[in-house]
Amino acid sequence: MNIHNMQEVFLSNAIGILILVLLQMTRYQNRGIKYNGDGLFHALININILACLSEMFTFALDGQIFPFNRELLFVSNTLCVLATGTVGCLWCAFVDIRVYNNFQHLWKQFRVLSIPWLFETVLLVINFFRPGIIFSIDEANVYHRGSLMIVSYLVLAFYYIYGICIVHVIPKKKMSMKFLPMFYFIFPCVLGTVVQGFNYGISVGWTMVAVAMLFVYIQTQILNVMVDTLSGLYNRNYLNQTMLELGAQKRGKIYGIMMDANGFKKINDTYGHLAGDQAIRVTGQILTDVLSKDCVAFRYAGDEFVVLCFSAQESLVLDTMEQIRQATQQFNEKGLEPFSLSFSMGYAVYDCEEGNCEAFLAEMDQNMYLEKQQYRASMGA
Repeated sequence: MNIHNMQEVFLSNAIGILILVLLQMTRYQNRGIKYNGDGLFHALININILACLSEMFTFALDGQIFPFNRELLFVSNTLCVLATGTVGCLWCAFVDIRVYNNFQHLWKQFRVLSIPWLFETVLLVINFFRPGIIFSIDEANVYHRGSLMIVSYLVLAFYYIYGICIVHVIPKKKMSMKFLPMFYFIFPCVLGTVVQGFNYGISVGWTMVAVAMLFVYIQTQILNVMVDTLSGLYNRNYLNQTMLELGAQKRGKIYGIMMDANGFKKINDTYGHLAGDQAIRVTGQILTDVLSKDCVAFRYAGDEFVVLCFSAQESLVLDTMEQIRQATQQFNEKGLEPFSLSFSMGYAVYDCEEGNCEAFLAEMDQNMYLEKQQYRASMGA
Protein backbone atom coordinates (compact mmCIF):
# COMPACT_ATOMS: atom_id res chain seq x y z
CA MET A 1 0.00 0.00 0.00
CA ASN A 2 1.40 3.42 -0.86
CA ILE A 3 1.84 6.26 1.60
CA HIS A 4 -1.13 8.19 0.21
CA ASN A 5 -3.49 5.30 0.94
CA MET A 6 -2.07 4.99 4.45
CA GLN A 7 -2.80 8.65 5.07
CA GLU A 8 -6.36 8.14 3.83
CA VAL A 9 -6.86 5.07 6.04
CA PHE A 10 -5.67 6.83 9.17
CA LEU A 11 -7.53 10.07 8.43
CA SER A 12 -10.80 8.32 7.58
CA ASN A 13 -10.77 6.08 10.65
CA ALA A 14 -9.62 8.92 12.89
CA ILE A 15 -12.66 10.93 11.77
CA GLY A 16 -14.87 7.95 12.53
CA ILE A 17 -13.37 7.56 16.00
CA LEU A 18 -13.79 11.29 16.67
CA ILE A 19 -17.48 11.14 15.72
CA LEU A 20 -18.05 8.11 17.96
CA VAL A 21 -16.15 9.53 20.94
CA LEU A 22 -18.12 12.78 20.73
CA LEU A 23 -21.29 10.72 20.46
CA GLN A 24 -20.39 8.77 23.61
CA MET A 25 -19.60 12.00 25.44
CA THR A 26 -23.02 13.39 24.49
CA ARG A 27 -24.69 10.21 25.70
CA TYR A 28 -22.74 10.41 28.95
CA GLN A 29 -24.01 13.94 29.55
CA ASN A 30 -27.56 12.59 29.08
CA ARG A 31 -26.91 9.40 31.07
CA GLY A 32 -29.91 10.04 33.32
CA ILE A 33 -32.23 9.45 30.35
CA LYS A 34 -32.56 5.76 29.53
CA TYR A 35 -34.52 4.09 26.77
CA ASN A 36 -34.98 0.56 25.48
CA GLY A 37 -31.98 -0.51 23.45
CA ASP A 38 -29.61 1.94 25.14
CA GLY A 39 -27.21 -0.87 26.10
CA LEU A 40 -27.22 -2.24 22.56
CA PHE A 41 -26.54 1.21 21.12
CA HIS A 42 -23.65 1.63 23.57
CA ALA A 43 -22.20 -1.70 22.44
CA LEU A 44 -22.54 -0.74 18.77
CA ILE A 45 -20.55 2.46 19.33
CA ASN A 46 -17.79 0.68 21.23
CA ILE A 47 -17.47 -2.09 18.65
CA ASN A 48 -17.30 0.54 15.91
CA ILE A 49 -14.48 2.35 17.74
CA LEU A 50 -12.56 -0.91 18.17
CA ALA A 51 -13.12 -1.75 14.49
CA CYS A 52 -11.71 1.62 13.39
CA LEU A 53 -8.64 1.11 15.59
CA SER A 54 -8.24 -2.47 14.37
CA GLU A 55 -8.43 -1.39 10.73
CA MET A 56 -5.79 1.29 11.25
CA PHE A 57 -3.61 -1.29 12.99
CA THR A 58 -4.18 -3.83 10.21
CA PHE A 59 -3.28 -1.50 7.35
CA ALA A 60 -0.20 -0.28 9.23
CA LEU A 61 1.07 -3.86 9.63
CA ASP A 62 0.21 -5.02 6.10
CA GLY A 63 3.37 -5.95 4.21
CA GLN A 64 5.67 -5.28 7.17
CA ILE A 65 8.32 -7.88 8.02
CA PHE A 66 9.09 -8.53 11.68
CA PRO A 67 8.60 -11.46 14.09
CA PHE A 68 4.99 -12.55 14.76
CA ASN A 69 3.58 -9.96 12.37
CA ARG A 70 1.79 -12.64 10.37
CA GLU A 71 0.01 -13.80 13.53
CA LEU A 72 -0.88 -10.22 14.42
CA LEU A 73 -2.32 -9.70 10.94
CA PHE A 74 -4.42 -12.83 11.26
CA VAL A 75 -5.87 -11.63 14.56
CA SER A 76 -6.50 -8.05 13.46
CA ASN A 77 -8.08 -9.03 10.13
CA THR A 78 -10.24 -11.62 11.88
CA LEU A 79 -11.47 -8.95 14.29
CA CYS A 80 -12.28 -6.61 11.39
CA VAL A 81 -14.35 -9.27 9.61
CA LEU A 82 -16.05 -10.44 12.80
CA ALA A 83 -16.94 -6.86 13.74
CA THR A 84 -19.02 -6.42 10.55
CA GLY A 85 -21.30 -9.35 11.36
CA THR A 86 -21.46 -8.39 15.04
CA VAL A 87 -22.54 -4.83 14.25
CA GLY A 88 -25.15 -6.12 11.78
CA CYS A 89 -26.57 -8.55 14.34
CA LEU A 90 -26.67 -6.02 17.19
CA TRP A 91 -28.18 -3.41 14.87
CA CYS A 92 -31.12 -5.71 14.11
CA ALA A 93 -31.52 -6.45 17.83
CA PHE A 94 -31.53 -2.69 18.54
CA VAL A 95 -34.16 -2.08 15.87
CA ASP A 96 -36.31 -4.95 17.17
CA ILE A 97 -36.39 -3.69 20.75
CA ARG A 98 -37.16 -0.15 19.59
CA VAL A 99 -40.03 -1.32 17.40
CA TYR A 100 -41.62 -3.97 19.62
CA ASN A 101 -40.54 -2.74 23.07
CA ASN A 102 -40.62 -6.39 24.15
CA PHE A 103 -37.57 -8.29 25.41
CA GLN A 104 -39.27 -11.67 25.06
CA HIS A 105 -39.87 -10.97 21.38
CA LEU A 106 -36.25 -9.86 21.01
CA TRP A 107 -34.95 -13.06 22.60
CA LYS A 108 -37.01 -15.21 20.24
CA GLN A 109 -35.80 -13.23 17.23
CA PHE A 110 -32.21 -13.20 18.43
CA ARG A 111 -32.05 -16.97 18.10
CA VAL A 112 -32.59 -16.47 14.38
CA LEU A 113 -30.45 -13.34 14.14
CA SER A 114 -27.45 -15.08 15.66
CA ILE A 115 -27.34 -17.89 13.06
CA PRO A 116 -25.54 -15.92 10.29
CA TRP A 117 -23.16 -14.47 12.87
CA LEU A 118 -22.36 -17.92 14.25
CA PHE A 119 -21.84 -19.28 10.72
CA GLU A 120 -19.40 -16.47 9.92
CA THR A 121 -17.60 -17.00 13.24
CA VAL A 122 -17.16 -20.71 12.53
CA LEU A 123 -15.65 -19.93 9.12
CA LEU A 124 -13.23 -17.47 10.72
CA VAL A 125 -12.13 -20.11 13.23
CA ILE A 126 -11.58 -22.59 10.39
CA ASN A 127 -9.68 -19.90 8.52
CA PHE A 128 -7.05 -19.93 11.27
CA PHE A 129 -6.24 -23.55 10.48
CA ARG A 130 -6.92 -23.43 6.73
CA PRO A 131 -5.98 -19.91 5.59
CA GLY A 132 -7.55 -18.73 2.36
CA ILE A 133 -11.18 -19.56 3.14
CA ILE A 134 -11.97 -16.00 4.25
CA PHE A 135 -8.57 -14.39 3.83
CA SER A 136 -4.90 -15.28 3.85
CA ILE A 137 -1.59 -13.63 4.70
CA ASP A 138 1.25 -14.49 2.30
CA GLU A 139 4.93 -14.90 3.08
CA ALA A 140 5.47 -11.17 2.57
CA ASN A 141 2.78 -10.50 5.22
CA VAL A 142 0.39 -9.10 2.62
CA TYR A 143 -3.36 -9.60 3.06
CA HIS A 144 -5.40 -11.39 0.34
CA ARG A 145 -9.14 -11.98 0.25
CA GLY A 146 -10.24 -15.60 0.24
CA SER A 147 -12.75 -17.48 -1.87
CA LEU A 148 -15.47 -17.23 0.81
CA MET A 149 -14.98 -13.58 1.75
CA ILE A 150 -18.28 -13.06 -0.05
CA VAL A 151 -19.93 -14.75 2.96
CA SER A 152 -19.09 -11.72 5.11
CA TYR A 153 -20.84 -9.42 2.64
CA LEU A 154 -23.84 -11.76 2.39
CA VAL A 155 -24.16 -11.85 6.18
CA LEU A 156 -24.08 -8.06 6.27
CA ALA A 157 -26.66 -7.87 3.46
CA PHE A 158 -28.89 -10.28 5.40
CA TYR A 159 -28.84 -7.99 8.45
CA TYR A 160 -29.54 -4.90 6.35
CA ILE A 161 -32.54 -6.57 4.73
CA TYR A 162 -33.75 -8.04 8.03
CA GLY A 163 -33.60 -4.60 9.68
CA ILE A 164 -35.66 -3.10 6.85
CA CYS A 165 -38.22 -5.89 7.24
CA ILE A 166 -38.54 -5.22 10.98
CA VAL A 167 -39.37 -1.58 10.36
CA HIS A 168 -41.19 -1.50 7.03
CA VAL A 169 -42.69 -4.97 6.48
CA ILE A 170 -43.45 -6.77 9.75
CA PRO A 171 -45.02 -3.80 11.58
CA LYS A 172 -47.70 -3.50 8.90
CA LYS A 173 -49.41 -6.37 10.72
CA LYS A 174 -49.66 -4.23 13.86
CA MET A 175 -49.17 -0.69 15.09
CA SER A 176 -45.71 -0.05 16.45
CA MET A 177 -43.28 2.72 17.19
CA LYS A 178 -42.10 4.37 14.01
CA PHE A 179 -38.45 3.67 14.67
CA LEU A 180 -36.61 5.89 12.20
CA PRO A 181 -36.07 6.26 8.47
CA MET A 182 -34.04 3.06 8.06
CA PHE A 183 -32.10 4.46 5.17
CA TYR A 184 -30.47 6.98 7.52
CA PHE A 185 -28.49 3.96 8.69
CA ILE A 186 -28.60 1.67 5.67
CA PHE A 187 -27.51 4.12 2.96
CA PRO A 188 -24.22 5.31 4.58
CA CYS A 189 -23.34 1.74 5.59
CA VAL A 190 -24.07 0.25 2.17
CA LEU A 191 -22.18 3.08 0.46
CA GLY A 192 -19.13 2.51 2.64
CA THR A 193 -19.29 -1.27 2.19
CA VAL A 194 -19.55 -1.05 -1.60
CA VAL A 195 -16.74 1.49 -1.96
CA GLN A 196 -14.38 -0.43 0.29
CA GLY A 197 -15.48 -3.81 -1.06
CA PHE A 198 -14.56 -2.93 -4.65
CA ASN A 199 -11.51 -0.83 -3.77
CA TYR A 200 -9.26 -2.53 -1.24
CA GLY A 201 -7.00 0.07 0.28
CA ILE A 202 -9.72 2.72 0.46
CA SER A 203 -10.96 2.69 4.05
CA VAL A 204 -14.35 4.35 4.42
CA GLY A 205 -16.52 1.48 5.68
CA TRP A 206 -16.30 2.02 9.43
CA THR A 207 -16.30 5.80 9.07
CA MET A 208 -19.62 5.60 7.24
CA VAL A 209 -20.98 3.36 10.01
CA ALA A 210 -19.95 6.08 12.49
CA VAL A 211 -21.84 8.66 10.43
CA ALA A 212 -24.86 6.34 10.37
CA MET A 213 -24.70 5.93 14.16
CA LEU A 214 -24.75 9.71 14.51
CA PHE A 215 -27.88 9.90 12.32
CA VAL A 216 -29.50 7.15 14.39
CA TYR A 217 -28.74 8.93 17.66
CA ILE A 218 -30.24 12.21 16.46
CA GLN A 219 -33.39 10.49 15.25
CA THR A 220 -33.65 8.40 18.42
CA GLN A 221 -33.60 11.54 20.55
CA ILE A 222 -36.51 12.90 18.51
CA LEU A 223 -38.46 9.68 18.94
CA ASN A 224 -37.78 9.58 22.68
CA VAL A 225 -40.26 12.44 23.00
CA MET A 226 -42.87 9.72 22.47
CA VAL A 227 -41.55 7.56 25.34
CA ASP A 228 -42.29 7.87 29.05
CA THR A 229 -38.87 7.78 30.71
CA LEU A 230 -40.14 6.46 34.06
CA SER A 231 -42.06 3.40 32.87
CA GLY A 232 -40.19 2.88 29.60
CA LEU A 233 -43.55 2.65 27.82
CA TYR A 234 -44.90 4.89 25.09
CA ASN A 235 -46.59 8.04 26.39
CA ARG A 236 -49.93 9.68 25.80
CA ASN A 237 -48.57 11.76 22.93
CA TYR A 238 -47.82 8.59 21.02
CA LEU A 239 -51.16 7.07 22.00
CA ASN A 240 -52.91 10.06 20.44
CA GLN A 241 -50.78 9.74 17.30
CA THR A 242 -51.47 6.01 17.14
CA MET A 243 -55.22 6.53 17.35
CA LEU A 244 -55.07 9.04 14.51
CA GLU A 245 -53.09 6.61 12.36
CA LEU A 246 -55.53 3.80 13.12
CA GLY A 247 -58.37 5.91 11.81
CA ALA A 248 -56.42 6.93 8.71
CA GLN A 249 -55.47 3.33 7.93
CA LYS A 250 -59.02 2.02 8.52
CA ARG A 251 -57.68 -1.06 10.29
CA GLY A 252 -61.05 -2.43 11.34
CA LYS A 253 -61.72 -3.35 14.96
CA ILE A 254 -59.20 -3.48 17.78
CA TYR A 255 -59.44 -3.87 21.54
CA GLY A 256 -58.10 -1.68 24.30
CA ILE A 257 -57.50 -2.17 28.02
CA MET A 258 -57.48 0.61 30.59
CA MET A 259 -55.48 -0.17 33.75
CA ASP A 260 -55.33 1.71 37.04
CA ALA A 261 -53.05 0.82 39.95
CA ASN A 262 -55.02 0.04 43.11
CA GLY A 263 -53.96 1.90 46.24
CA PHE A 264 -51.27 3.90 44.46
CA LYS A 265 -51.77 6.90 46.77
CA LYS A 266 -51.22 4.61 49.74
CA ILE A 267 -47.87 3.51 48.30
CA ASN A 268 -46.79 7.15 48.02
CA ASP A 269 -48.08 8.05 51.49
CA THR A 270 -46.60 4.98 53.20
CA TYR A 271 -43.29 4.48 51.45
CA GLY A 272 -42.66 7.84 49.80
CA HIS A 273 -42.75 9.13 46.25
CA LEU A 274 -39.56 7.29 45.28
CA ALA A 275 -41.41 4.06 45.99
CA GLY A 276 -44.27 5.36 43.87
CA ASP A 277 -41.84 5.97 41.02
CA GLN A 278 -40.52 2.43 41.44
CA ALA A 279 -44.07 1.10 41.27
CA ILE A 280 -44.47 2.81 37.90
CA ARG A 281 -41.18 1.30 36.71
CA VAL A 282 -42.24 -2.17 37.84
CA THR A 283 -45.57 -1.78 36.07
CA GLY A 284 -43.79 -0.80 32.87
CA GLN A 285 -41.52 -3.84 33.15
CA ILE A 286 -44.45 -6.18 33.80
CA LEU A 287 -46.25 -4.94 30.71
CA THR A 288 -43.09 -5.07 28.62
CA ASP A 289 -42.44 -8.69 29.63
CA VAL A 290 -46.03 -9.91 29.33
CA LEU A 291 -47.44 -8.34 26.20
CA SER A 292 -47.35 -10.21 22.92
CA LYS A 293 -46.23 -8.66 19.64
CA ASP A 294 -49.89 -7.87 18.89
CA CYS A 295 -50.17 -5.51 21.87
CA VAL A 296 -48.61 -2.16 22.73
CA ALA A 297 -48.65 -0.48 26.14
CA PHE A 298 -48.81 3.24 26.96
CA ARG A 299 -48.57 5.21 30.17
CA TYR A 300 -51.79 7.18 29.96
CA ALA A 301 -51.52 9.44 33.01
CA GLY A 302 -50.18 9.05 36.53
CA ASP A 303 -50.85 5.45 37.54
CA GLU A 304 -53.12 4.76 34.57
CA PHE A 305 -52.03 2.66 31.59
CA VAL A 306 -53.57 1.74 28.26
CA VAL A 307 -52.89 -1.43 26.28
CA LEU A 308 -53.99 -1.62 22.64
CA CYS A 309 -54.48 -5.08 21.19
CA PHE A 310 -54.39 -5.04 17.40
CA SER A 311 -56.62 -8.03 16.94
CA ALA A 312 -60.35 -8.53 16.46
CA GLN A 313 -60.27 -11.50 18.85
CA GLU A 314 -61.71 -10.81 22.28
CA SER A 315 -59.90 -13.87 23.61
CA LEU A 316 -56.56 -12.07 23.13
CA VAL A 317 -57.69 -9.26 25.42
CA LEU A 318 -58.93 -11.64 28.11
CA ASP A 319 -55.71 -13.68 27.94
CA THR A 320 -53.63 -10.51 28.14
CA MET A 321 -55.48 -9.29 31.22
CA GLU A 322 -55.03 -12.67 32.90
CA GLN A 323 -51.30 -12.71 32.09
CA ILE A 324 -50.94 -9.22 33.60
CA ARG A 325 -52.67 -10.41 36.78
CA GLN A 326 -50.46 -13.49 37.00
CA ALA A 327 -47.25 -11.52 36.42
CA THR A 328 -48.32 -8.99 39.07
CA GLN A 329 -49.02 -11.79 41.55
CA GLN A 330 -45.60 -13.31 40.86
CA PHE A 331 -43.97 -9.92 41.53
CA ASN A 332 -45.82 -9.61 44.84
CA GLU A 333 -44.83 -13.13 45.90
CA LYS A 334 -41.13 -12.39 45.32
CA GLY A 335 -41.28 -9.56 47.87
CA LEU A 336 -38.59 -7.52 46.10
CA GLU A 337 -40.25 -4.23 47.07
CA PRO A 338 -41.97 -3.12 50.29
CA PHE A 339 -45.21 -2.54 48.39
CA SER A 340 -47.57 -4.85 46.52
CA LEU A 341 -49.29 -4.11 43.24
CA SER A 342 -52.72 -4.83 41.83
CA PHE A 343 -54.69 -3.32 38.98
CA SER A 344 -58.27 -2.62 38.10
CA MET A 345 -58.84 -3.22 34.40
CA GLY A 346 -61.55 -2.64 31.87
CA TYR A 347 -61.62 -3.23 28.14
CA ALA A 348 -63.59 -2.05 25.13
CA VAL A 349 -63.68 -2.61 21.39
CA TYR A 350 -62.93 0.16 18.91
CA ASP A 351 -63.98 0.43 15.27
CA CYS A 352 -61.11 2.28 13.61
CA GLU A 353 -63.23 3.25 10.60
CA GLU A 354 -66.27 4.65 12.37
CA GLY A 355 -65.41 4.84 16.06
CA ASN A 356 -64.83 7.89 18.21
CA CYS A 357 -61.51 7.90 20.00
CA GLU A 358 -62.72 9.82 23.05
CA ALA A 359 -65.75 7.54 23.40
CA PHE A 360 -63.45 4.49 23.16
CA LEU A 361 -61.19 5.77 25.94
CA ALA A 362 -64.21 6.75 28.03
CA GLU A 363 -65.75 3.27 27.66
CA MET A 364 -62.50 1.59 28.73
CA ASP A 365 -62.28 3.96 31.68
CA GLN A 366 -65.88 3.30 32.70
CA ASN A 367 -65.41 -0.47 32.56
CA MET A 368 -62.21 -0.15 34.54
CA TYR A 369 -64.00 1.94 37.16
CA LEU A 370 -66.57 -0.82 37.66
CA GLU A 371 -63.75 -3.18 38.62
CA LYS A 372 -62.23 -0.41 40.77
CA GLN A 373 -65.49 -0.19 42.70
CA GLN A 374 -65.46 -3.94 43.32
CA TYR A 375 -61.88 -3.66 44.60
CA ARG A 376 -62.79 -0.87 46.98
CA ALA A 377 -65.81 -2.79 48.22
CA SER A 378 -63.65 -5.83 48.91
CA MET A 379 -61.18 -3.64 50.83
CA GLY A 380 -64.01 -2.06 52.83
CA ALA A 381 -63.24 1.37 51.46
